[in-house]
Amino acid sequence: MNYLYAAPHDQDQGKRRRSLRDLIKEAWHSSAHVHIGKRGITDEVIIEIKRRLKKQKVLKIRILPSCVKVSNLDRREIAQIVAKRCNAHLAGVRGYTFVIYKR
Repeated sequence: MNYLYAAPHDQDQGKRRRSLRDLIKEAWHSSAHVHIGKRGITDEVIIEIKRRLKKQKVLKIRILPSCVKVSNLDRREIAQIVAKRCNAHLAGVRGYTFVIYKR
């Protein structure tokens, strides 16, 4: 019996997972697509992020320090709020930058 055999569906799913992982890695090494400024998480920012997620699947977003001061939220909390409001998944937070992705 060959234990290394995987059904074709499983192989396709693995390729999709790898490609998503590669997209996330590329996003970390690129410049930020969206900046969240001192006005904070406004409806306009959320609409822009949703629009870009439809096209790109993976977004790198930068939080300006003024947003953290004005909103009295931690940068990780801001990242989680944005991901939740955009129906996306949070890939990670590094400093004032985070990456979200849509499946």
